Amino acid sequence: MKSRSLALALAVVTAATTQMCFAGTPAAKIHATHGPLVFMSYDGAKNTAYLVAPTTITDNSAGKPESETGQWAFVVKNISGTWFIENSSWATEKYAHG
Repeated sequence: MKSRSLALALAVVTAATTQMCFAGTPAAKIHATHGPLVFMSYDGAKNTAYLVAPTTITDNSAGKPESETGQWAFVVKNISGTWFIENSSWATEKYAHG
């Protein structure tokens, strides 16, 4: 069941993860590409949702390209009508170094 509320939660996750820096690396050197976010479930009150995003992260390390593909899971919480990322977890499926 997809609602306007869930669409806003998906937008928050997408915006936040495209702005993140990883391990102190400037964001300009790292690029995260998300597949479509997948809604997994709500809590009973529909104030908390669990989402998964297939993601590929690419960067350059010592002049050599690196890429990591995996699943990025998020717990998002609606507080007073605004969605926030409460927690996230990353699982690597494939890693390639230059």
